[in-house]
Amino acid sequence: MALPYARAFLLLLLCVCLPPSFADDVVINAVADIPEHSGVLLLSDATFATAVAAFHPVLVLFDSPVRKGSLDVFAQFADAAVALRATQRTISPLMRFAAMDVTQQQPPSSIPNAYNVTGLPTILRFRCVTPTQQQQLASLMDGDGANETEGQITTSATTCSIRDAVADTYMGGKTSMELLRFMLEQPEKPVLIVHDRVALERVVATNPFVVLVVVDGTDTQPYFDAISLAQVDTEASSTYCVSANRSLLDAVVRIPPALFVFRDFGATRAPYTGVWKKSVIVAFLQANKYSVLSTYTSAHSGYFYDKTATAHVLLFTSNSGASASYNALLRAQMAQLAVPYTAAISGMAPGVILRFIEVPAHETTLRDALFATRDRDLPMLLVVDDMQAPPLRVPLFGTALVKALQTSAFVDTVGALLAQKYPPVFKTMEIVDENEDGVDDATQPGAFESAASFTVTKTVTTRELREVTIELQTSDQAVSPWEIYKQQQQARVENVTNADWILGQQQQSRDVVVCFSSPRCYACRAFATVLAQVAAEITRLSDGDASLRAPIFASVNVDVVAISSLSVQFTQLPSLFLFPRSSANGDGIAPLPPVAFSQRSFTLEEVLAFVHANVELQ
Repeated sequence: MALPYARAFLLLLLCVCLPPSFADDVVINAVADIPEHSGVLLLSDATFATAVAAFHPVLVLFDSPVRKGSLDVFAQFADAAVALRATQRTISPLMRFAAMDVTQQQPPSSIPNAYNVTGLPTILRFRCVTPTQQQQLASLMDGDGANETEGQITTSATTCSIRDAVADTYMGGKTSMELLRFMLEQPEKPVLIVHDRVALERVVATNPFVVLVVVDGTDTQPYFDAISLAQVDTEASSTYCVSANRSLLDAVVRIPPALFVFRDFGATRAPYTGVWKKSVIVAFLQANKYSVLSTYTSAHSGYFYDKTATAHVLLFTSNSGASASYNALLRAQMAQLAVPYTAAISGMAPGVILRFIEVPAHETTLRDALFATRDRDLPMLLVVDDMQAPPLRVPLFGTALVKALQTSAFVDTVGALLAQKYPPVFKTMEIVDENEDGVDDATQPGAFESAASFTVTKTVTTRELREVTIELQTSDQAVSPWEIYKQQQQARVENVTNADWILGQQQQSRDVVVCFSSPRCYACRAFATVLAQVAAEITRLSDGDASLRAPIFASVNVDVVAISSLSVQFTQLPSLFLFPRSSANGDGIAPLPPVAFSQRSFTLEEVLAFVHANVELQ
């Protein structure tokens, strides 16, 4: 039963604007009924139209197995198909390779003649250019101040029929890499040119994610940068607009070039206030594409499937009965649960990305596909993370979930479940621009690479990872934490706001036990209690003996404190390190390297054993 769950979820999120029966019949049956060999679909007259309508694009090899050399061509074709399937986590799963034996069928097939196949082998790439979206864009633009587009108009294949298929003849080499590169060549994403606020509002109201770039003119570099940005973004759900109308600016950004993001059909508007650099803008767009909690709509279902996400958390809400009155409270608490994962995305180096999506009760297609059909079970939560496994159903649902909302039980239960299965990982990294010569990209012609310069072996942007260099205005501690312990006769875990303070304590011959944590980490909250207990026990052992120099216990919030000077590396939170005291005081000898606590179970006994093994109280 695992595969139907996963297949239905994926297809429903990818098949845009289609009745469920059509989407299932075209795509699922296309896979089930068409034979394949080594990842290549084997087409016939009966299945050709179905394959072309279901996949986008589909690369078809017309050949005869009796022709000399045909086996070599098919072998390269199959290698390309395998390579494509290996990369389908980052590209459209609707891309396929197919082959058709033009001599096997009797009577002979009429399809080769229909597409001018005059020699063997012939390779054609079929893609869709439907009149539907052409008409939609025309009605959107006509008479409302926007009447131009940059680039071609294309749609996903699930809205395509065989009548809409356009065939591009492949004239290149027959190696698998050349075939794969041709397969991945995508038509340019259209960029709408809007001239006034009315046209902009209409575009925003009908699209879930819109990027507007305001420039001085269509002959300026920022205008071409906007077109380049659109080509870098391979998601079909993103809409890019460009305008030379300064009245579209606001009080935050008053002069071009300016960039604005409109999300959730215009409900959210975010101006970009950073420097005009490609890598920084791309990171901004990625961090602002989704709300903390998005509301699902079948009309734009493809938008809600994020290929970069580790999992999707689906909240099915009720629209009737007593449960419906708690929807606002439920959304607020779901947003609270989403904060650790959305904040990790904003940190530019997420370890785990979860997308939180509300599915209204009237979206019965998705409910039926995931077996969330009974209204009495609403509200309920499903977590979908593996397309080959059934979704995880959170044990709280229906009236039990509503009761848990009225206390902290809902946040605690669901938060602990998510933290255990998907622990947020906050790496000390940032994405920086590849331009290291200090030249402002805004002054350089062609600062944005052409989309054609990217190859299939690279990601859409060139990224380099470095340690964070967040600078905070903080002051050193005026009083030693150990003196505070003595004065108050109780243990404390010092909240460190400056990483250099830890190095200073080492130089003063003090051992420092440091916990690196984040308030967004549920496990960190539990460990804070354990660390306080350890500090209290060590303080009790050394209390009253002036000859003992107990270690200092400290906590560092990695969200706000720059830790690049500490020479520590970790990928999970919480992480515990001991910074040993210097072997001499004030003689310039460098501190010893930190010692990491290697266990992942932070019990009181294990942490105490770690401190006793590495700290000398004398």
